[in-house]
Amino acid sequence: MKTIKNFYPQRFLTLVFMMLTSVCTIAADGDDFKGKLTDNLDMKFRVLSEEKKTCAAFGGSYTACVPKTIESLTVPSEAAGYTVTALGPHAFYSCRDLHTIVLPETITEIYKGAFYGCFELANITIPSGLVTIEEEAFRSCRALTEIELPASVTSIGKMAFDGCWDLISFSTEAPIDNIPQECFSDCKSLTTVTLPSTLTGIGSKAFNSCTSLKEIQLPENIVNIDGGAFSGCTSLEKINFPQQLKSIGGSAFKNCSSLKYFVIPENVEEIGGDYLENSGVETVMVNSPIVHGNWFSYNSNLRQVTLGDGVAQIERNAFNGCSSLESINLPEGITVIEEYTFWNCTSLKSIEFPTSLKIISKSAFRGSSLESAIMPEGLEEIGNQAFYGCVGLQEISVPSTASNIDDQAFQNCPLIMKATI
Repeated sequence: MKTIKNFYPQRFLTLVFMMLTSVCTIAADGDDFKGKLTDNLDMKFRVLSEEKKTCAAFGGSYTACVPKTIESLTVPSEAAGYTVTALGPHAFYSCRDLHTIVLPETITEIYKGAFYGCFELANITIPSGLVTIEEEAFRSCRALTEIELPASVTSIGKMAFDGCWDLISFSTEAPIDNIPQECFSDCKSLTTVTLPSTLTGIGSKAFNSCTSLKEIQLPENIVNIDGGAFSGCTSLEKINFPQQLKSIGGSAFKNCSSLKYFVIPENVEEIGGDYLENSGVETVMVNSPIVHGNWFSYNSNLRQVTLGDGVAQIERNAFNGCSSLESINLPEGITVIEEYTFWNCTSLKSIEFPTSLKIISKSAFRGSSLESAIMPEGLEEIGNQAFYGCVGLQEISVPSTASNIDDQAFQNCPLIMKATI
């Protein structure tokens, strides 16, 4: 049996279930009945299957199955001849004083919002055969500090642990394939996360505003990191990027101000807008074949970019407005520097062109701080205003193979003192 730990014996008011004495005539699935816990306390149940003789602890719409002032509770494994296999929707909703609860091994499902708003819930036993945790099941359980889920779990719903402010550790080897939307959003104390190898996706805002999370190890089968997945993780310093990764959603690492280094694996095909907005990323390694136009534009923190040997194309605007960019390599195989690629890269003073380069397009280096531009043999074209406004440019070398040089290619470059054409 897995246990969520944080026990305070002085607050533990023991309620032992007595033999249920209610006489109930239950004829159909969905019928409700009451089981007497003590002389003064009943618990509501609902028949799940008359054939299988199963039931759930069940309240009403946002109504708990027990009084909301209860502080401790042990859920029985059987009620009136029915096996208790589930906690129904909002079963303990807003039981704000509930501190400790013990669940029987018969429980396999925890339905939507079962413990939503149990602000003081600090101790709960998780059955070893639990299969399903539905959305918002533990939402705003602010006193929980540790969650370890058994390997039997196959499904976790969105916002399942959203707003668990004191949650420090989460671990599971359960064969789930996705951390759903906002699952751990606003878990401000979360520092340790252990994820199963079966995981293929991180949902939208899954770890949003986990402000204490410094490091996370993503399993190698991760394919998608959805929008806002780690947004607002202001302490995040280290994250690995699995080789299978194909997409990174918009704002995925927005406001990750402590994240300095970022790797884009070779299989990445899509990255959403603003994925690094207001992040602290200064150094990037790119291994994907194409650097797309919205990946780095206007990233004012970016200082160094290393492009892997497999990079064959850099799209227009790729580094437009990267005002702090000081260093970037262009691998052999690059044939075109597209329009506006390095426009307004005001810290870029030098660059080495690959021998494979054929075309420098319109405004490619406009407004940059290049001091020299030694272009390779085989270059064929320099586009309109390619180096316009490079006011620090002092030396250029244009090969004889460049038969198409626009009249304004080097316009407003007042310091050119040496030109070889």
